Amino acid sequence: DYHEGSAGITRPTAIQVAPPPSVRLAASLLGQGAGTQVQLLLYGTTGQQQIVQASSNLLDWTCVATNSLATNLFQFLDQDPLQFPQRFYRAVTIP
Repeated sequence: DYHEGSAGITRPTAIQVAPPPSVRLAASLLGQGAGTQVQLLLYGTTGQQQIVQASSNLLDWTCVATNSLATNLFQFLDQDPLQFPQRFYRAVTIP
């Protein structure tokens, strides 16, 4: 209701804020033998900042790339993945 002399009409309104979608990571091998590379494709939200990390044991992680998405896709190439007996990758979003 509006009353003379009041600041106006106020009504409570619920607003829902959704978090940005999580980062999706796709990996593929390119080439064979000594020239093998690992290609990582990160799908996220434009403007989102991401870190690509690698590990050989799933306990100790090393940053191998940092990126701020200009589009919703980022490509990273690990040029020499065969120097490790096993290699794991993950993408972490920077808040």
